[in-house]
Amino acid sequence: MTEKSKISITLKTDCKKAFCCLLIILQADTAVFAENEKIKSEPCKARIERRNSGYGLVSGSGQTVIPFDFLGIHPAGNCLFSLIYLEQDKFSSRTFYKYGIVDDEGKELIPLTYDRVTEVAGKYLVLKSDEKFTLFDKTSMTRLPQEYEQIDTILYKRDIFKAKRNGKWAIFNSMAEPITGFEYDEIISSVNSKEPLIIKKDGKSGILTIGNEEKLLPSDYAEIEIEGRFIIAHKTSSESGKADIYDIETTKPLMPNAGINYDHFGLTNPNGDRLIISEVAGYDTVGTNIIKRLKKGAISIEGVLLAPIKYDDIFFSNELVFAVKKEGKRKYFLDVYSGKGEPVFRKQVYGLSMKSDASIWIFQTDKGLESFASIDRKNKVINGKFYIRMIIKLLNWIFI
Repeated sequence: MTEKSKISITLKTDCKKAFCCLLIILQADTAVFAENEKIKSEPCKARIERRNSGYGLVSGSGQTVIPFDFLGIHPAGNCLFSLIYLEQDKFSSRTFYKYGIVDDEGKELIPLTYDRVTEVAGKYLVLKSDEKFTLFDKTSMTRLPQEYEQIDTILYKRDIFKAKRNGKWAIFNSMAEPITGFEYDEIISSVNSKEPLIIKKDGKSGILTIGNEEKLLPSDYAEIEIEGRFIIAHKTSSESGKADIYDIETTKPLMPNAGINYDHFGLTNPNGDRLIISEVAGYDTVGTNIIKRLKKGAISIEGVLLAPIKYDDIFFSNELVFAVKKEGKRKYFLDVYSGKGEPVFRKQVYGLSMKSDASIWIFQTDKGLESFASIDRKNKVINGKFYIRMIIKLLNWIFI
């Protein structure tokens, strides 16, 4: 430990007596060995230990590297350790968290003066002080000179991060080099998809592909979500608001002003080329709860309406769309549509069940018999009749 480091840590230790400094552990509340780091492969020279009510760093031989005056220390990667304490303002009763970084020899690399320390891109520590953000490279153990208004991670991304300057965002690679200009009002990841990124620029919403190709939509939207090959562009953040649907490859509008309920749309198949859509048809009161009543339909990535928005449930199997509409307590209509939206099969039933892949349906007819229909990839309908007890042996669940 250098003389400067000893003085700094002693000052912070003395601060504990004067201001009741508090250190908090972020990731571990027991002894932790900071080994097997991605950047530095050899074992660290120190480990975190707790003695009595304090945490400190101890070398492999048991020598104290950082005194046990802290209430918490956490690993910061590459054999670095983050120290956090609670500092009291000299002129008021307010307190502030302050952060600093030491290595496994107790050397102070970052003074205990920063408001926050986080990590981006696996190799950088983000340092915040006085509303300015800088980067500390854990590989070269140096602080980068550039200052930003904000630095943040991007959901699902470990190899890139974003930084803000003069009110605009840019994307940086793992070498801290900008791969876009500072030109975006917003950059986020879709909740449902790793690619592409969602952006807002010059009053328009859009997406940014993995090759940094911009695809802006005609106008701004309150929220954008990605489902397979579909862009769901919500005009408002209200659950009863409408949304537009776009092809993610071409940004072609598929159903402008579609009545899609905010909470209810879903990917239809692994290829991501069909989507369940729904509208709010009304509201039901169950006790003290108000339940939305939805009507559902389906569209394809080509913009074809596969099933009209009038059903209670939509299922998919192979190339087909299975649509169920409830007409009474035990009365249903089962409609099956082709991949082009053409009706293939229709049956009125009183009890209904299906296999998990929606390829075989079991239903009860008005004559009290059970029938089943299997519809193959060629849209060929196969019908058969069985007595109830035989069907119960075949499938032991009934969907009512």
